[in-house]
Amino acid sequence: MIDDTNPNSYDKYGNQIPGEPRPFAYEPATATTRAPYVLLGLLVMVGIVGGAMYFNGGPRHAADVATAPTPAAPMTDTRAAPVPPMATPAPTGVPSDTAKQ
Repeated sequence: MIDDTNPNSYDKYGNQIPGEPRPFAYEPATATTRAPYVLLGLLVMVGIVGGAMYFNGGPRHAADVATAPTPAAPMTDTRAAPVPPMATPAPTGVPSDTAKQ
């Protein structure tokens, strides 16, 4: 009988040492299906069709391209004149109160 709790049957990383059989070892399923390949094929087909629709949808002639209309009158500057500042600065030639003493 195999003792799974025996530390001598495992390496330092926790993997079982080869050569010692395990009664319930994992075995992969032998029957493979085509489902992953069908899904991959569908995704590739969607990508090809979408790319063809995106990159092939451009205009064929220059007449088909929309352009901005030309303005009827030339553009004029409608901005207001600059506003002068509200407060005027104090004159610099006036002596201060501390100099009067």
